[in-house]
Amino acid sequence: MISFLAMMACSETKDDTGTEDIPVGTSSEDSAEEETETETETSICDEDYSVCGSIMMPDTFEGNTVSMSIALFASLPPAGPPDYSLAQVETPEFTPGEAYPVEIGAVTALGEYFLFVAVYMEGGGEWQPASGIDYMYSSEESFSFMGGSVDFGEVNLMLAE
Repeated sequence: MISFLAMMACSETKDDTGTEDIPVGTSSEDSAEEETETETETSICDEDYSVCGSIMMPDTFEGNTVSMSIALFASLPPAGPPDYSLAQVETPEFTPGEAYPVEIGAVTALGEYFLFVAVYMEGGGEWQPASGIDYMYSSEESFSFMGGSVDFGEVNLMLAE
């Protein structure tokens, strides 16, 4: 999963026992419940300036990924660099037919943009998807970025032509 707003949690251990320091008045079960509730309540997708959705590889997907680019363009087909780069992921791990969740926070793009996703494979392109090797997706309709959250839903990647 891609998540660009990270929450950090620290725990210290005592001696070599592997037990955690637990605040006075709580049990380890209470701490586990509190941590689970916190994780559930803090979805980036509920926040303003977030972009969320999922990416699906075809059932026939095989090979080794090199990188994935998730970007916004004012018009399609893409010509030149994106108007806004949402994410660059090195060697993303896809499972054929399963969703790859995307959660990106602090997206400051404003206006109407098309979503473009490119997954570059070994032996494929570098700046532009290579036909028959790399995978891509481009939205048919633009998304409105006005400071709220944007959910692009589930997108299906296809071999680049």
